[in-house]
Amino acid sequence: MGFLVASAYNVAFTTLSRDMSLTFLPMHSALPANPRSICMGMVNNNHFVQVYLAADRHMPPVASSWTTHHKRAANGWGLAYGNRQIS
Repeated sequence: MGFLVASAYNVAFTTLSRDMSLTFLPMHSALPANPRSICMGMVNNNHFVQVYLAADRHMPPVASSWTTHHKRAANGWGLAYGNRQIS
């Protein structure tokens, strides 16, 4: 679901939960001049709420399948968000 949201809205899409937190990047589109991100947090294992992160805050790692399956045009997303990842 994360790659669908990221690609449809051309945003970095982050999901936060106790079990697994990931960042999803668009697979096909180039990085726009003013990239946006959306962050959703899982609450009580039954619904999501939007989370507002401060600018340039650390983000969960990018989903590993993006690295192997994204189109060359989308490389800018990895450069822009790769340095914000937490280990």
